[in-house]
Amino acid sequence: MALTRIWGITKTTVDISQAVFVDSTVYGTPELNRNQEAHYVLIAKMDENQVLSFISGIDNSAPLTATNYSFANSVDGAYRMFQFNPPFYSGTGTYTKEVSSGGVVSVYADIVWHPGTAKFYKAIATSFTAIEPGVTVGWATSWQADPDFTLEVSNTKTNTFIKDDIITFRYEDCLVEYIDETTDDILCGLCTSWDKLFPTLSAQLLLDGANSNNWQNKQTRSEIIIKAATKQFCC
Repeated sequence: MALTRIWGITKTTVDISQAVFVDSTVYGTPELNRNQEAHYVLIAKMDENQVLSFISGIDNSAPLTATNYSFANSVDGAYRMFQFNPPFYSGTGTYTKEVSSGGVVSVYADIVWHPGTAKFYKAIATSFTAIEPGVTVGWATSWQADPDFTLEVSNTKTNTFIKDDIITFRYEDCLVEYIDETTDDILCGLCTSWDKLFPTLSAQLLLDGANSNNWQNKQTRSEIIIKAATKQFCC
């Protein structure tokens, strides 16, 4: 079996200005533990033509443990999440750089995670073995540290998981807020009319529990009870 990726977006702040991509995948026996995968996450706003605008500021400082990735949510719409899981560097592996012609890639570059230096590396030399990134003398002629993953979204050699999601909660919350404001306006308008309504209401109401012995006091008590019961709606 393989890990079942469980991803989703939720909101984190009251003003809805920040969202968070949550990786709720269940790691561990019999599948990989979380620290057996090094994750690098990209989040992009996607337009109607699926053109991506990558969001800056995603915190990828904890590749072996992170499961939450916060980002600025400026507008509702479609978002695409990329989770790169490059293999750990192996001294017995053979690595090679990207090969392309006329903008068409025929061989994608190898990308690895190196636990010793806690960095990702991209191969920039052709077919080499046992050159440990960040360690072997002259390693920089074969490896590029901290590669730009936005250029690797189509890399078929790197373990990459992709999820599209829709953010609508900014609109939904604004709609609820608008309805609340509209309701308040209606109720406030009603509240300003209580003085006009009270003569008719108070003349008709004899409320149970009005502790008085004459009609005038009962009428006054009715007005107090009505106002107390409706003050939560008044401006």
